[in-house]
Amino acid sequence: MHDNAEITSAINFTNELLADALTQQPRAVASAGKSQDEVLDETATHILEKLPELFDLEYASKKHPIDYAASMNTVLQQEILRFNRLLKLVRDSLINI
Repeated sequence: MHDNAEITSAINFTNELLADALTQQPRAVASAGKSQDEVLDETATHILEKLPELFDLEYASKKHPIDYAASMNTVLQQEILRFNRLLKLVRDSLINI
């Protein structure tokens, strides 16, 4: 398969899997007398506490400068940008919950 087709296939599979998992979730949670909203709030708070801070791109740029001889430094900086975007999205989503 072409690389983009594999990525699209993986994304679609993940979306289907998560949708199926959500349909299996019980509608009411009886956990120590807490409502589903309280359990969700506690879970979101717990995950938020464990979420790492954003990577320092400036520090990484100084320690691993982009150079023709070290092409992996370019990949590292690109991945730091992507991961920071993902962390921000997850953090914002958890705060909104």
